[in-house]
Parts: sequence; structure tokens; C-alpha cells
Amino acid sequence: MVKLPISDYVANYYKEQGIEFTFRQKAHFCWAYHKRLEERVKSLKEILAVSDDEKLNGEVRERLDYEEKAYATFVENHNQGCIYVVHSDVESEYQNGYFSSFQNAILYGNGNCRERYGVVKRYLSDQCPEEFLKGEEPDEYNTVLSEYVFTPDGRVMCGYSCECPAPFDEEDKCRFENMFLNIKSPFGLGDIVMGEGFDHPGVVASGHDSFEIIYDRHKKDTEVCIDGFDNCIRVDFTGHDNDPSYNFNYDHVHPFGLWKIDTWDDKEYWEILKFMSNAIRQNVDLLTLDYLMHEYSGHY
Repeated sequence: MVKLPISDYVANYYKEQGIEFTFRQKAHFCWAYHKRLEERVKSLKEILAVSDDEKLNGEVRERLDYEEKAYATFVENHNQGCIYVVHSDVESEYQNGYFSSFQNAILYGNGNCRERYGVVKRYLSDQCPEEFLKGEEPDEYNTVLSEYVFTPDGRVMCGYSCECPAPFDEEDKCRFENMFLNIKSPFGLGDIVMGEGFDHPGVVASGHDSFEIIYDRHKKDTEVCIDGFDNCIRVDFTGHDNDPSYNFNYDHVHPFGLWKIDTWDDKEYWEILKFMSNAIRQNVDLLTLDYLMHEYSGHY
């Protein structure tokens, strides 16, 4: 059984709703929401072992074959005109490292980052072939061959390759990697939620039918292409102890890793969240309210 990279709350919600994901939807979840490449590859192989969707299986095989080939090409460096540049997430005067070998780049990155680091394989400016530059002057961007992001222990999170182009259209919105999920959102108006990476809770300002509304709108306007990036919900926030301004703000986030909460340690802040929740359920747009209050205060 494939373990999907979604929160327990979200998994239980869809189970209670009687919603079972297709193999294609499961493949999308695994590719889009796993954090490390090895997790994406492992789960796709598990789906491939049981899937009877031949179109999906063909796409998955293409993806698995390509990822293996692209990474192997990235690791190899038989060209003395290429180097590996390590970009650390630790800000310092000497944060970047420059190496001729992939192995040394990884050793440096592992010892000089907090949460992640990037490794760029690129041509030296005076060694970059003219056909690669396509008439442009060489710079730090157009000389890049590949780039991968790693965890502090050297595991691949994600990456892309210019030196090993994919044999398929990676932007194809019909492929499993990019597809839009026309399903119910696991959260409704006024739900108070937390998520990994959240500093504090927020309040959902989108309904359970938000994805279905987007899909129906797309059917009427075929010039607008939707994909997995559109599977977002609006979550409203306000200030907290580290942000005394207490202005309202919002973010559009993928909901599948969030979970609903019914209490918070900061009781005063929890009262604010409950007030926001009740207001949203009464169709009050908090951002509009915040804007009007700001405009009103400017007159006095």
C-alpha cells in the first residue's frame, strides 16, 4: 500500500467522505508533495507495481528512467571546463564553494548548511561552447548545465537538468506530475489550521468546493490552463507575539499537508482566531475589512 504524503487529518477526511484516489491521483500526490527525490521514486515504483492504468504507467516509466539518467549525468564530470558551485543557506562572506568534483561539492555542502544547499554544475565562462550560449554573453545563469538541491545529509530534494533534456514535455498539464485534482478541498470556510512551516495557525477562507469551482470555471474558459499549482486554498493570518502590527494577511497554500486544530497554547491568540473563524463563516472578507480600517485611520 502506497503511503501518500498527506496529513492524517486530510487522509481521514477523504476516507470519511468515501473518496478513493485513482492511481493517477496517487502518483500526482507522490510526485508533487514528497520532499525528497528518493521518496518520489520509491512511491512511484510502488504504484507502478499495482497500477492497471497503462497511460499512467508509461508516464511513470518515462519519469523514472529520466530521473536516473539526469542525475547520473549531473554527477559525472569528464569536462575540465565544468565546475560545481555550492550555494549554502548559511549567509557568510565565504558561503559558496567551487569544486571540480561532485563528491567534494557534497562534502562541503553537508558541512556548511542548515536545512538545504544547492549544487550548480556549470561551465566556466571562458570554456562554455558557443552553441550552448546561443549568441549570448556568458554569465552565471546561461552557463548552467544542471542544478540539484540537497538535505544536510546529502539526499536529493529536487533538481533540473539542461544537459540531459527530458524526452517528454515536462510542462504538459495532462501528465500526472502536473495534473489538477478536481476533488473536494479537505477544509471549509472558517476552519482553523496548522501546517508544517507555519509559525502560527491560520483560518481557511476557501470552501470545500473551491477546487470544483476552479475546474468549472476552467471548462468555460479553455484559454486558461490549470494544473497542480492551482490546488491551493486561501488561509488568512493575523499578527502574533513576534509581529505586533496585527494586520491581516493571507497566503495561498496547498492544503494536503495541513491539519485542523481546536485549541492553541496562546489563549488570547486563540480567541482572535475564533473571532476570525466566525467572521469568515459569516462571509466577512477580513482583508477588505483590514483595508477599510487602514483607509479610515488615514483620515485622522
